[in-house]
Amino acid sequence: LDACDFKNQAEVDAAFNTWFDSILTDVTGGCAPTVTNTWDGSIPAICAGGEVEITWTIDDRCETIPLTAKFKLTAPAPVTYTLSVDKEVAECDFISGGESDYEAMEADFNAWLQTQTDNIDPVGCFTPTVSHNWNNVYPDICGDEVEIMWTITDENQCETITFTATYKINSAPQLVLYKPEKYVASGCDFESEIKLNLAFSTWLTKFEPSGACVIIGNYDTYKPDTDYDVIPSLCGSETVVIYTVTSGCQTEVVSETFTILAPVVTPTIAVVTEKEACEFTDQGDLNTKFNAW
Repeated sequence: LDACDFKNQAEVDAAFNTWFDSILTDVTGGCAPTVTNTWDGSIPAICAGGEVEITWTIDDRCETIPLTAKFKLTAPAPVTYTLSVDKEVAECDFISGGESDYEAMEADFNAWLQTQTDNIDPVGCFTPTVSHNWNNVYPDICGDEVEIMWTITDENQCETITFTATYKINSAPQLVLYKPEKYVASGCDFESEIKLNLAFSTWLTKFEPSGACVIIGNYDTYKPDTDYDVIPSLCGSETVVIYTVTSGCQTEVVSETFTILAPVVTPTIAVVTEKEACEFTDQGDLNTKFNAW
């Protein structure tokens, strides 16, 4: 018999008992013959299979008759299945607009877990089922891994099969910010406000990020000791630039100052001069000396 023809051990036991009772249904003749057997009470297990050989002996005054029979149960074939597969992803795969996209990561993890569970597809006699030990805690999107254990069991607990696979998120490269040197110039160095603005814009390009993933940078400018924005002025200004960069789990901040020195005008003031009218020969002479002064 094939173990797969039975639902459980109770059905195997019932089949064995029916077979056992059918071997010698009636013994007649002789002089009150007696029947004994060698059965030790064992019955093949549904999970392991096996055979039981029993010898019945009929004893009578004039003869002894042995009869031997076997009950054989073929063990179920091992459960077949497909192993789950690891998955590696990058933190950079889950960044949107510079921010970590937790929903995208969770959706990807859920899809992986479901696909692996479905692909196991166990096949066996006793309706094998699959379960796993995930505790509903997702990996840290900044870099982490979660190991899942799957377990295959069947209705008769003939086999318990376990195996694991890992979902791993690799951290993004380190975010590094570079900044320009402090800028100091005189307002007289520029022909116009347009030229100054061009110099300021060029200086700003030297705030540079490196590494990480999708990089979103923001400039804030303000006058020292105040909370309001300011842009450079030809007439003199000091502008502090704060450059903030966010990339997923990383945020870095640097700052530097752009200074325009106010032009200094130093006039030469003539000394007050007092003259007597008699010092001049005529009005023409007075006019000439006045213009010279």
